[in-house]
Amino acid sequence: MINFSEENDKKDAVKKLLDEEALNIQVIIEFEQTLKLQIINYSNAFINSAFVNNPNPNLDSVSEFFKENAKLLKKLSSSFKKCYELSDNLNELREFVSSQKKFQASSIKTKIDEYNRKFTSINKKITAETAEIQTLFNSCQKNSIYTKLLAEKELKDEVSSPVSQKRFDSQVTMDSSSQTNVNEPLNRSSLSKIVENTLVISEKNKIVILPYTLKELGQKLRENPTKYHKIEDVINVEYTIPLSYYKNSSLARFKEAFKLVKERNRGSFKHALDLAFELTFNYSLHPAIISACKTVDELDIYLSCLDYDELEDFKFFKIVYDVLPSVSRKIKFAKAEK
Repeated sequence: MINFSEENDKKDAVKKLLDEEALNIQVIIEFEQTLKLQIINYSNAFINSAFVNNPNPNLDSVSEFFKENAKLLKKLSSSFKKCYELSDNLNELREFVSSQKKFQASSIKTKIDEYNRKFTSINKKITAETAEIQTLFNSCQKNSIYTKLLAEKELKDEVSSPVSQKRFDSQVTMDSSSQTNVNEPLNRSSLSKIVENTLVISEKNKIVILPYTLKELGQKLRENPTKYHKIEDVINVEYTIPLSYYKNSSLARFKEAFKLVKERNRGSFKHALDLAFELTFNYSLHPAIISACKTVDELDIYLSCLDYDELEDFKFFKIVYDVLPSVSRKIKFAKAEK
């Protein structure tokens, strides 16, 4: 989505926005490519186990596998078509801008608004289809047939390369040692008053508050006196994110890892994609933690602490999980399964 404003009153500035949008679309396509690679690796591993390593395969199981695989590939194909539709729309907009002999901000804004409406609609469908693909894929793995196959060493080896075995876990699990569960109910205003350098992930209020320092808040308040009137305004606008942003956790991990390298670390496109691919299916990592990290080094230290079960050694910021009561969570998940 392109954020066009009056400040972008020159053709070169608009072209820069279009280049940034092309990069954004490329990230979406690369994520779909990651899903495709995951499904292909799993399919190859299944076929090798069912036919190459087994002289008498269970044909019913094999038939069921191919039916489910066909559903996955059909949805994936539909998602790819929508991704390339985004690219086509952007190319049309780029051609329009290039064809303008005299820069007319009003006509360009009209075209960008039209593009943004299409982008929002198509991207919403891509996100929904991607979530369906992941749900269906996880469902396949929960099936006892697949679980049995994954237990075989040779299949484990094939599936875990190049995608790590952690990526095939179907449940998001949070290490209890990393959590500071808030026992008292928190409202939005009290959440914003939590001490500095604290990441708050609140299921109750459906928001995430990124870590901040009082020095950062004071600086932003002084630099934007007309925009912000008090510190809470800064927190709400610049440090608060709807929890729904992380609903598709795999996609959120991919995007946040990419942004961490490109925007905050000023790293290369290749490095950004490498880290995004690496973390996409790491279900033990909440994507908000990537958002909270200021540098790749911070994230590396967190992941190291996570791997060695030493999260108490992570000192860059505290993490508070304001979770729903267990009864409410069961009701929520029950509704989601219907």
